[in-house]
Amino acid sequence: MLQVTGKVPMKYRACLVGLVLLAGITGCTDTTGFQVIEHNIVVSEYTADAEQSVAAVRGVATNTGPWPLEGCGVSVTFYDLAGNKLDVYSSSCKRLGPAENWSFNVELKGQQAWKVARYSVSTFSK
Repeated sequence: MLQVTGKVPMKYRACLVGLVLLAGITGCTDTTGFQVIEHNIVVSEYTADAEQSVAAVRGVATNTGPWPLEGCGVSVTFYDLAGNKLDVYSSSCKRLGPAENWSFNVELKGQQAWKVARYSVSTFSK
């Protein structure tokens, strides 16, 4: 399993706040042939209706191996400022050929989304 992390800086509370953080990949050891090559997070905060807040991690993963991958994907764990886990969501790709890229989008919606201060991305494949 490959795991990468990113942080969301402190944000100002307003009617609509969009934050974008390009997070570098650290500690990448590719053992499955499936690797995240970029990722970022966008947090949209609606203070008038917290139910509509969204934290979305978008990125690109690639098959670095010589064989097609079946059932590969990413899991994103969202954390608050104190390091408490808020939730985990994932997205998967049915098939990814050699040297192919896959764009993913994993969202946390609702009251917890505006609390996101950090996230981690893990890969999985069958």
